[in-house]
Amino acid sequence: MHDKTVKVNVRLKVKTVVLNQVVIGRGDNWEANYAIFKDQFLGTSDNAKQCIITNPKVLFFGSASKNVLTAEADEFPVIENNKLGYRIRYLLKNFEFIKNILRTKYDGDTNFEEMDGTPEMKAKWAKNRADAYNGSLMHYLRSVYNNTALNEGFITHQLKLQQKGIGKILVADSSLLETNTLVTPIDTSFISLKFTSILIDYDPVKAAQIRRVLILWLTLPKVFGVLWKIKALF
Repeated sequence: MHDKTVKVNVRLKVKTVVLNQVVIGRGDNWEANYAIFKDQFLGTSDNAKQCIITNPKVLFFGSASKNVLTAEADEFPVIENNKLGYRIRYLLKNFEFIKNILRTKYDGDTNFEEMDGTPEMKAKWAKNRADAYNGSLMHYLRSVYNNTALNEGFITHQLKLQQKGIGKILVADSSLLETNTLVTPIDTSFISLKFTSILIDYDPVKAAQIRRVLILWLTLPKVFGVLWKIKALF
């Protein structure tokens, strides 16, 4: 076998890329940027208003454009939640706020520890934690995993696109969505959730009423069967 030398002519097209200015640091706009970050990261609810970042100066803000605010941290930002009694150390991996569409996305890891307090404070924190958990996304996902969503107060409906004028809108299907249809078991510890658009309503009173109707509906055939047999005896 003889070696063959192949000549290839390559033309490179050089494209000039202009990068927008990126400013990172604690400049004149730090206070304004921090106010935006705090509202988007912690939220603006009553619960969020009782949360404080104890070391805000570890945060650096930047902007790839006037429309995008980014944040980084050279240490763990520490958040104290005085309503729930938690101190949270947050490893901020990325943060981005797009101003014109008001969209925020961030990612990180959390480490929770309980704050010190009097027995009265701890009792109040326990109640507040239960109130915050009930009806939350975590509560819903756990109830779906355990197949107890309706029992725990969640009412789920499928959302479907419906024509309205020249466009389409999402409307809730009138029938109740059985959450076990959303679940695909992977093994004894993990499940896969597959769904498009759903409406989740947390209303324990209404859910209890629906459960009673469902139980009655399921027992009616048995009741009528027993009555039919009793009637046949006479």
